[in-house]
Amino acid sequence: MILELLLTLSVVINVIMVLYTRWILKNYKEIVTAMDDLGEMIAQYVVHLKSVYELEMFYGDETLSSLLKHGRDIVEKLEDIELLGEEEEKEEENEATEATEKDTSE
Repeated sequence: MILELLLTLSVVINVIMVLYTRWILKNYKEIVTAMDDLGEMIAQYVVHLKSVYELEMFYGDETLSSLLKHGRDIVEKLEDIELLGEEEEKEEENEATEATEKDTSE
């Protein structure tokens, strides 16, 4: 009787944890997608700024030069964050898969 109750409780907790993990991964994926979109927008901004900087009338302008450098720095930082996010996402997906396999084997 107690063993059946503990087994049932364990299965319920595992199912809840799997659903929670899937929910967290879904939200995380949305955040990563938004970060990717933001990175692309900033990269396009840097390209546009570079094209303006290369115009004769603005060539050599220190303000545009510093804006260009700042934009590149932001793009690099976002790429670093993106790489870190992809590694964590793969680890979390592996954990969720293992948890699902464990539930199905019980």
